[in-house]
Amino acid sequence: MPTSKNIEREDKKLVLIPSSIVRKLYSLAAKSNESPSIYIAKILDESLRVLESGGSMKDLVDFYFLANTLRKSGAVILPGELFQYLLSKVYPDNSEDLKKVAFEAGQWVGKYLAAKSLECSAEETLKSVLPMYMWDVSELYINCDGPSIKIRCISPTHSIERSELLASFLEGMVSALGYALNGREVYRGVISLDFTKKQ
Repeated sequence: MPTSKNIEREDKKLVLIPSSIVRKLYSLAAKSNESPSIYIAKILDESLRVLESGGSMKDLVDFYFLANTLRKSGAVILPGELFQYLLSKVYPDNSEDLKKVAFEAGQWVGKYLAAKSLECSAEETLKSVLPMYMWDVSELYINCDGPSIKIRCISPTHSIERSELLASFLEGMVSALGYALNGREVYRGVISLDFTKKQ
């Protein structure tokens, strides 16, 4: 990250930026107690680190949004093998309770996303969030056609227990976005869910 002294010593280039963006940057710089030039240089430097690693600015924003959602929902990140081991011990005697908890967790996330994405449709929200939220899924299809949403997930490494809980989580999330489940098929590593917009 560039330091204040390095920024002051380097040659400067003039770049034209819309005044509305400049005003926002000046306001944020003031809140950070930094000069606008140093503040903007730091933002650009951090952005370049993402771009040079092969990411995009959309990735940066989306992953921040995802991490913030996970943190506020109380999510805990566990290694897949550990999660599967724990699930295999608990699921046989508590499957319905676990599916209910997964559904309610999905509902919370769906309501949170709806509140944070007031200008986005359910389709835009799902297509933006689900690919990141389900990074261990091999294939993910989200098809929105008018009042209908179809979600297909394929992940050969997922057990039937994990697939069932993920399906329940997705049901809760999409229901919170205003859709009712009207078709559900779950197998080991394969999830197929159909939703219709609630009247």
